Amino acid sequence: MYYSEVTQLIRLMQERPASYPVEIVLCANNESPHTSLSNSLSGIKTYIQHLESVSYTTSVELLFTQQNSDRKTVVEIGTKGRVSPSSFVDALLRSLEASQTEFTIKGRFNSLYRMGFVSVSPVVSYMINQEIPSAALCIDPSSIKSIAQALSFFTGNTKPPDVDNWDNNYTLLQVFGKRLIVPEYILMMVIIGVSGVSLFFLCSFSFLVGKATMLRKEELSRTWYLLPIIIGITALFLHLAQQLTLVIFPSWQYNDITALIIKLAFGLVFLSFVSLAQYLFSFPLTSFIYGYLLLIVVFINIFIFTTADISLFIPFSAEYLIVYATRSSKKKRGILISAVLMTLPFLPYAVLLDTDTRNNLLRAFFNTNLLGNILFACFAVPFEIMWIRIMVRMKLFGKQKGVSLKQILIELGGTALIVILISLSVSIVRAKTTNEFRNIEQKNIIQTSSYSYTAAEVERSVLFNKAAAKVTVSSSLPVVRYNLHIESESPLPIYDANYPYDSLSIEGSAVFTLDDYPPNPLQLRFSSPADFDSELVITAYILHGSTIIEEKKSIFFRRNSK
Repeated sequence: MYYSEVTQLIRLMQERPASYPVEIVLCANNESPHTSLSNSLSGIKTYIQHLESVSYTTSVELLFTQQNSDRKTVVEIGTKGRVSPSSFVDALLRSLEASQTEFTIKGRFNSLYRMGFVSVSPVVSYMINQEIPSAALCIDPSSIKSIAQALSFFTGNTKPPDVDNWDNNYTLLQVFGKRLIVPEYILMMVIIGVSGVSLFFLCSFSFLVGKATMLRKEELSRTWYLLPIIIGITALFLHLAQQLTLVIFPSWQYNDITALIIKLAFGLVFLSFVSLAQYLFSFPLTSFIYGYLLLIVVFINIFIFTTADISLFIPFSAEYLIVYATRSSKKKRGILISAVLMTLPFLPYAVLLDTDTRNNLLRAFFNTNLLGNILFACFAVPFEIMWIRIMVRMKLFGKQKGVSLKQILIELGGTALIVILISLSVSIVRAKTTNEFRNIEQKNIIQTSSYSYTAAEVERSVLFNKAAAKVTVSSSLPVVRYNLHIESESPLPIYDANYPYDSLSIEGSAVFTLDDYPPNPLQLRFSSPADFDSELVITAYILHGSTIIEEKKSIFFRRNSK
């Protein structure tokens, strides 16, 4: 498949000499034989293991695809926890521009790569983790000529970067055809500068001086505890809403957007009941104090989310500057404009992301742990406080005279009913696609069978305290993968074997590394201590038509009795 495109690529690249040796590697067994099985990456692993050194080595993976209607080349530049060096990425993108290749960067923001929200090629992920700067180009077969020109320009004008100077925490911005790379040290200088200026203004607020000093200090003493309470309640209700959604919507993974909407809807219902507190307790009714609390929480959020990824400092510090600039707004129009402006730093993450990355984010927002819901609450609380500030200015917040319990219950019931109806409406609209996703998922499930398709023969001999074993495994149907591992009472389960194995990760266990589509029959030879009991567990994944069947066998080796 794509034979003519590959040969054309090789021929075009040979026309222009490179400034260093270039190898075009064609690998087999990089893809999983079944969607439920992990990628073994046997092909690329074999190639990397036979390299003398990975220093001053880079790689660009070409993935042929016809899924993009606009035929743009999609560039993948990193993996979870790490992105390729900025010099390598910038040189590759400049080469694409020089060949007039239209491209887009998957995920748009390299912070999303580092946090693991961008789905990338397993080959690129493996190469980067092996200290090899790498990228993947998802290309349309019809664009092979321009890609060959780009790669020729890249290999002819760029030297492989030194991995000793691998910069990981830079920020790459690609907007409207313009590219800006902000190095890590620049980000650190900006963080230090903004933090210093922010602390100066926080410590010299007019809040602490002037005629209204005593009144504002009293209001702060009555409201400071609202921040941890609001964050805690929001996180708790998000977590409870998530558990409730899992109960009533167990197939959420087929419709993650619907699941997230239902989770947020239940969270709003829970919060609406907490809003009873405004009728029972007295809270300050000046928008200034809530503006001050808002400024504090957005300032704290800068450091909370910058801890997750340094480049998130940019949108959260922008939110802080917007809140600070509009903190003195007293009119309803000014406060509403401030609320709208608060969303602007985060709009690029909602608008510019590709569908795959956006779905990963939505899935992470819904299916998270308590800590994740606490972070979600920290992100949402500034908007909750801004909402309270708006309600105060509209005189709709706070303890009011003449409000009966019946009126309160009607208000809460109406809110809950509206939210539930919205959730049900969204569920009904998207329910039609759920069956389609479920049918696809059913095809990807590995099945089991009561019938045995494999057979194992064992030969074992003992010399002194060393046992030599030969295990022959045969199958009546093709086997796409064997998982073999030995469990032993000995800290060193085996001495040697005719297949690669890992005996260091778990004490008393050895896991064999076999390529997909193994020979039939498979012969495994190994030596082990004869003074300990051991067990060889064989898991075979057998191809039966278009179905994968999992079959397990265990072979026990008893210790040599003296």
